[in-house]
Amino acid sequence: MGPPVLNAIRLVIWVGLVQVSANLTNAAEIKGTVRDLSGAPADNTSVELRREGSAALLRSLTTDRSGTFQFTELEEGVYKLSFHCVGFRPLNWTVSVRPDQKLVLSDVALQLAPIENCPDEFDLPRLLVEKTNGPSELVGIVEESGSSVRNAAVTFFDSSHSYRTTTGVGGHFRFTDLDPGRYTLRIRHADFADFLIEDVDIRAGKKTLIGDVLQLDRCPTTVHCNPTRKVRRAAVCM
Repeated sequence: MGPPVLNAIRLVIWVGLVQVSANLTNAAEIKGTVRDLSGAPADNTSVELRREGSAALLRSLTTDRSGTFQFTELEEGVYKLSFHCVGFRPLNWTVSVRPDQKLVLSDVALQLAPIENCPDEFDLPRLLVEKTNGPSELVGIVEESGSSVRNAAVTFFDSSHSYRTTTGVGGHFRFTDLDPGRYTLRIRHADFADFLIEDVDIRAGKKTLIGDVLQLDRCPTTVHCNPTRKVRRAAVCM
C-alpha cells in the first residue's frame, strides 16, 4: 500500500493523467483548403486562429503548396479564422466546434484585391529561350528602382494550369516542370501595382529566361503587358 502521503501523490498523478487523456480524446480539429476564385490552391496564405471576441492570437500557420491548413487539439467553442495572402482581400471566418469534432472547411475562396487600371504604356521584356536537357522552365527577376523585391507572389497560369511561387533573395523566381503552352505571368505584392505579362510561350525541353528585370511600380495601377495589343512584340532570342 505504501505511506498515506505517497498514495495521495500517486492518486493526484493518476487523476491528472486521466484528465489529460480525456482532454486529448475530446479535442476538436479545424482543417481546410484555401483557393482563389479559379479553384487553384492559394499557397503561402497566412491563417490565424483566435477565440471569437478576443484579439489574442492562439495559433498561426502558412498554407502549403496544396493550400491546406490544419489546427488540432482544440477545445470546444467558437473561433475566428483570418486569412491573408498577397494580392487578395483579407478574409475572416467564424466557426464553432464541438468536443471531438473534425471540422473540414472545403470552400475557403479568396478574392483578388481591387486595383485600378492604367494605360498600356510599358515596354515588353525580352524572352530568352535556351535548350535544356530537363523539363521546361521559366526564370526571372523582380526589382523596384534597382532594389530586389522579395516575397512577391508570382503566378504563371493558363486555362488549365496554375503554378505559384514567391520571389526569394535577389528577387529571383523559377518555375520548373512546366507543360508546353501559352501562359500569363502575374506578379503581386501588397506595396506595388500588379505586373501582368500575357502570351508567354513555353516550349518543350526549353528554358525561358526573362531577359529584362521586371520593374514593379508603386503607383496604384496595373502594369499590363499584352503582346497582342502592342506594336512591338517581346523579342524572343534563341
